[in-house]
Amino acid sequence: MTAKTDIIFVIAHEYATQVASGDVRAVLEGDPDNYDGLQWISETVEKPTMAVLTDLWTTKYQGLAALAQVQAARRPEYPSLADFADAYYWAEKGDPTKMAAYVAKIDAVKAKYPKPAA
Repeated sequence: MTAKTDIIFVIAHEYATQVASGDVRAVLEGDPDNYDGLQWISETVEKPTMAVLTDLWTTKYQGLAALAQVQAARRPEYPSLADFADAYYWAEKGDPTKMAAYVAKIDAVKAKYPKPAA
């Protein structure tokens, strides 16, 4: 874990409560590969070491970040809820063809952007 976005992701998630309450303020400046550029402003929470952040990233958050990327990629390609409502209506009226087409579109998006392995 060296990317600035990875460090920010871990801090934002692991220390969300403290950041939201104002107990922690973290700013990463300069070279994103230089952990020393992380300004940690807190009177109650000790600045985590790079080893702690890296461990959190690999054991807890890397999978969440990958899943978030998959969800973001899928979102604009899913059929609309209006399409679902129409398909549901016709399925209730005895014509399942629109619902089958709707489900097929969703299956295609899920196949195009599979969830990362756990």
